[in-house]
Amino acid sequence: MCLLPALPVLGQTSTQPASTTVTFLRCGAIFTGASDQLRQGGAIAVVGGKIHGILDAAPARTAAAEIVDLSHDTCLPGLIDAHTHVLLQGDITAADYDKQLLKESHAYRAIVGAQSAKKALMYGFTTIRDLETEGAGYADVDIRHAIEGGIVPGPRMRVATRALDVTGAYPKFVTEMTVSVILTCRREASPVGSTVGFENAM
Repeated sequence: MCLLPALPVLGQTSTQPASTTVTFLRCGAIFTGASDQLRQGGAIAVVGGKIHGILDAAPARTAAAEIVDLSHDTCLPGLIDAHTHVLLQGDITAADYDKQLLKESHAYRAIVGAQSAKKALMYGFTTIRDLETEGAGYADVDIRHAIEGGIVPGPRMRVATRALDVTGAYPKFVTEMTVSVILTCRREASPVGSTVGFENAM
């Protein structure tokens, strides 16, 4: 199976400047999402790193274009996960949550989070929408920048950075801690911070 980085645009390719990189992906079958049927054969034109169109067949090999043979694979658009937390690991329990937020540094969590982003890409998700960092500040922005800069592999990331929640609702604030420890967590480990009232949150 071949996962493509963007939704294909049906149609033929147009004339491009000679400096633009052109690649044709020769596919065994193509799923476009336009129907529930696979399109047998065909080729996908990639121009300048973006999907430009679907052809009935790849053109003859030329010096100006690269041909990638995926004739034994089914190609489909990359998947999108609209709710992720790359900086929170595992099938989280209350104990895991405490450990990650209170005992792991932001730097360590960012390193592990970058690996989670890579795993998402390898599973076929080419775009993720990451909804707050669970106490890791703006580390999601740093992971996104590292992916965009080619430092680490990963999907496109749409990030939310720090969270906003109502007073007393965040799980970290209702654990069996003393008031002083809770206030410390709010200041140092929480993406939410501490405020009361609508006016103070604006």
